[in-house]
Amino acid sequence: MQLLEAIKERCSVRKYKDKSVKITDVLEILDAAKEAPSSGNLQNWRFVIVTDEEKRKEISVACLRQMWMLEAPVHVVVCNDPHEVIDEYEDRGKKYAVQNCAIVSQNIMLAALEHRLGSCFVAAFDDFAIKRILRIPDDIDVEAVITLGYADEDEHEKKYGLEILTFVNEFGNSKLPDKNIVKDVLKRLKK
Repeated sequence: MQLLEAIKERCSVRKYKDKSVKITDVLEILDAAKEAPSSGNLQNWRFVIVTDEEKRKEISVACLRQMWMLEAPVHVVVCNDPHEVIDEYEDRGKKYAVQNCAIVSQNIMLAALEHRLGSCFVAAFDDFAIKRILRIPDDIDVEAVITLGYADEDEHEKKYGLEILTFVNEFGNSKLPDKNIVKDVLKRLKK
């Protein structure tokens, strides 16, 4: 699968087939994802792979009772060990550490497509409950739970157009290049 195609195909999957995912596939996904850039190359992310059904149920409850998550046979909990990043960048390091985990999370979801797996990024959860369930140390932050599994739906959310999201040279200046050029570029990207 080509990268632009994968980016456009990726969507938040909340319905999964009753089919297991090979742990080797999950490890391949994480191995590719960890190649993400990070501030100072400090790679502060840590992953907890959760396949145990009881733990996945507890996580679903901790994620504000999003019980659809239980359908996904794998949860990858993306954790943040921010110490080195904060030591290097002081107060800004807190923000950088979170950004690093967001980048690696996107890589996980894109790499999952290579294995024809659907995913969903979940950031609504009770941090303390997730830490308790997975025995995550107090000084490590939980940034996301990513569900993985074979999609049992094919719904793509409508995304805003570039003309709404993009400004030129200053925020609010929406004068993009000639609209026909933009349309041509967008048509090529859709192919």
